[in-house]
Amino acid sequence: MLAESPDWATAMAGISALVAAAAAVVTMLILLVTAIFVGRQVGDARRTRHGQLITDLSRRWDEPQIVQSQKIFSEYSAEGLVTLVNKVFGKGTDEATDKELDDFVVLGRFPNLIETVGVLHADGAIDISVINRMWGLVIPDSWDAWKPAVWRMREIADNDAIYTNFQDLSARIESYRRSASAQL
Repeated sequence: MLAESPDWATAMAGISALVAAAAAVVTMLILLVTAIFVGRQVGDARRTRHGQLITDLSRRWDEPQIVQSQKIFSEYSAEGLVTLVNKVFGKGTDEATDKELDDFVVLGRFPNLIETVGVLHADGAIDISVINRMWGLVIPDSWDAWKPAVWRMREIADNDAIYTNFQDLSARIESYRRSASAQL
């Protein structure tokens, strides 16, 4: 009796399937390693960008324009800021003196900086824990001082969006502090 001849076509198809499966596994491993590597690189880039952003913002807090804004701010009470807003924005804006107009421009630099930090936080660029560590003592107190003047600006301009990021950031810092102290 003659032995049956092997089915070479079936054998080759089985070997081809094993080779294809092995290639798929190797490809998946390479993709996994690449994804892990890329993920680490993205994390490193994010931390580097985050560090640069914090460094740049920290530098801005010490710039002469912000220092000047804080000095002039010390000349005004919360009521004085509202009076200044009324003179600059209210009816009869011609009542504001040149010094008051200049003061208002300079005073606005500081809340504008905090508004910028608030926008960056809202967009996810800076975490609230970092903001709290860097400027958490200043922002809520500054909002409390500016709040009556901001409300008056919103009323006069009929625009509730004025300094909303400043306001939201102050509230988020306060909430963050409450939750952090509750965890202790």
